Amino acid sequence: MLTCRFEPCNTIKRLLFECPASLSAPYSPPEDWFATVGNKRFLVLWVDREKYTPIRDQGELQYRDTLSGPFAPIRTARVGFEAVIDDHCADKLYLVEEIAYGSASADLRKHTPIKVLDYVRPERSDRIAAPVNGEPVTVRLGRILSIQEGGGMVSRKCKLYGLGFTIRFQEECKRRILG
Repeated sequence: MLTCRFEPCNTIKRLLFECPASLSAPYSPPEDWFATVGNKRFLVLWVDREKYTPIRDQGELQYRDTLSGPFAPIRTARVGFEAVIDDHCADKLYLVEEIAYGSASADLRKHTPIKVLDYVRPERSDRIAAPVNGEPVTVRLGRILSIQEGGGMVSRKCKLYGLGFTIRFQEECKRRILG
């Protein structure tokens, strides 16, 4: 007899943004804001899965008619995410801004891709590989499109009111997608 077991999953996952020590120095953040992966330092931002929305830069899927019949071409898209960070510490918001500005060239025409380790919504190939390698994670290289505050600061201790802040991130290269 086949039985199903409900195993509650953790709805709070993390996004790790690569953050050189030189960017965080002016804020004197505590070390528990960071994780080290390999020899790289990452800022850890906790995200509720319900406040994470995948984004895909894609057109409408259409069949193409040929002499041999209709076919659907393989699709690619720039993928990314929009995530609400419920952390009310303004210094984390400012540090994310420093990461975004630090990736832009002096003339603001180019950017160096930001590395993000996405544990919230790993891509299919990373989920398949996870049973062998541990927790699924997708490495995303791209840029922060926007950072939007949920409100302003309410005290000299740099606390944000409202919903924390929202980050929109998009990968530099396209991925194969369904649909």
